[in-house]
Amino acid sequence: LAGAAAAVDKFVPEKQLLLARANGKKKRVKLSWMSVKDATGYAIYMANGKKKNSKIIATVDAGTLKYLVKGLKKNRVYNFKVVALYKDQPFSESPIIYSVAGKAFKGKVEAKRIKAKRKLKVKVRKAKKIKATVISKGGKKLLRHAKKLRYFVEDPTIAKVSRNGKVKGLKKGTTKVWLLTVNGVRRAVRVTVK
Repeated sequence: LAGAAAAVDKFVPEKQLLLARANGKKKRVKLSWMSVKDATGYAIYMANGKKKNSKIIATVDAGTLKYLVKGLKKNRVYNFKVVALYKDQPFSESPIIYSVAGKAFKGKVEAKRIKAKRKLKVKVRKAKKIKATVISKGGKKLLRHAKKLRYFVEDPTIAKVSRNGKVKGLKKGTTKVWLLTVNGVRRAVRVTVK
C-alpha cells in the first residue's frame, strides 16, 4: 500500500491546451476557460495593461470554469491567465488575454466573435492558410495589446500552424486549430490531413 501511495504521488498530468476568455463590463471582467483533464483546481492571475508581473487573485476547484473579477477601474485594460493545477502544482496555462473593464480603452474595444469556416482540408507536406475575420463589439477598433489572432493546434503531430494561420499537414489524421483573439474569443477549425 505504501508503494502504491508513492506511485500516485509521482503522477504528473500531461500538459494540455488551455484557452481562456474575458468579457469586460463596467468595473468588472467575467472570465471563463476550458476544462482540463486531471486538473484539481485552477489559479487565476491578473496584472495591469501589458505588465508581466501578474499575481494570483483567486484559486477555484476543478468544477469551476468561470470567475468574476470585481472592483476594477473603469475602462482600464487588465491582462489575465488561467493555470491548471494538480494538487497545487501548475501543469498547463492559458495564453495571456486582455480585457477592458468597461466599454472601451482609448476608443478601442474587445472582440465579439470570429468569422471563419469550421473545416479545412490539407494534404501531407502541403499548407493552407485559415481565412478569418475578427468582429469587434459595436464595430469599433480592436484592442491591440496582443496579436489580433493567435493560433493553437491540439495535436502537433498531425499538423502545425504558423503565427499567421498557415496550416501545414504533417501526417494523415484529424485535429483542431483554435483561433484566439486578444480577449480570448475563440473558434475551432477542424483540420483534416489527407
